[in-house]
Amino acid sequence: MKSAPRLAVIGCGAIAERFHAPALAKQPALLPGLVLVDPDAGRAQSLSSACGGGSVATDLASVTGTIDGAIVTAPHALHHRIITQLLQAGVPVLSEKPLAGTFAEASELVVLAEQRGVPLAVNNTRRLYPSHRRVRELVEAGSLGALRRVTFEDGAKFDWPLASPSLFGAASGGRGILLDIGAHVVDLLCWWLGATPEVAQYGDDSRGGTEAYVELGLSFSRVPATVRLSWLDNLRNTFSLEGERATVSGAIYDWNNLTVRENGRSTVLKLPGAIDAYPKFAEELLRNFCDVVSAGARPLVTGADVLPSLATIDACYARRTRLEMPWYDAWTRVVPA
Repeated sequence: MKSAPRLAVIGCGAIAERFHAPALAKQPALLPGLVLVDPDAGRAQSLSSACGGGSVATDLASVTGTIDGAIVTAPHALHHRIITQLLQAGVPVLSEKPLAGTFAEASELVVLAEQRGVPLAVNNTRRLYPSHRRVRELVEAGSLGALRRVTFEDGAKFDWPLASPSLFGAASGGRGILLDIGAHVVDLLCWWLGATPEVAQYGDDSRGGTEAYVELGLSFSRVPATVRLSWLDNLRNTFSLEGERATVSGAIYDWNNLTVRENGRSTVLKLPGAIDAYPKFAEELLRNFCDVVSAGARPLVTGADVLPSLATIDACYARRTRLEMPWYDAWTRVVPA
């Protein structure tokens, strides 16, 4: 880090507290210029304590002229408005995923950033995993041969300590796990395969509200990819890319290892640069963003990088169908309204 930029954290909820605050606390040079911004002054003060310092504000407009960069951790429905305000003020932005609630909103932000010449970064953390980086390398090098199919499952009971109802109901815009966890998973698939896919099939459990379970089929130039996402229960939490020559697979929470199966033989790849704890990714992200702000470095993930995944997510919602839920339908037939 060449200098200590003045940063603001916009939104002091769970992701700011659990992911960003520990990284900021390890950079004491940042604390004198750090501002924690939230309409709830108590939450902002609590985050200041977690970071080990930093002033508090309740209004973004009051700080835009005094900062060099901003980390946007507010609910995603607010991203478009907040990031627009920052970019128009010339403030570089590191946004939590998803960059925006829709592809159209995200595209507007990317265009605005390019027009103003202001960096726009996104925290799609899973691109930083050693395992995921190696998958991309294997695909790009042709080490797997022509791909035949891709599968990805990501599911666990929802237990995130939300500070607001931002992921559910009207506050979410009717978009649930696909825009939340799917912003990671679909982005990885687009990044690995280097393309924006066609949506072959999309179904979820929504009845006009927020979906908590998704089954998704994509086609990457005739390579089928199937995805299952759940907030309701644990899934296998694995991924696999099967090629004519070899298959690579891994567990989504084991970011340091991969399994490659070739000629009937499986080999576990122990990846260099192993990360021993998830917060280390926040530290890498923060170092990069400080270099973006202070030295003109390229963001690890730019706003433009995530547009293919957000376009795909929009296409899914546009053709949403309800999955069969016979247990629910049978219950509604016998319980009076």
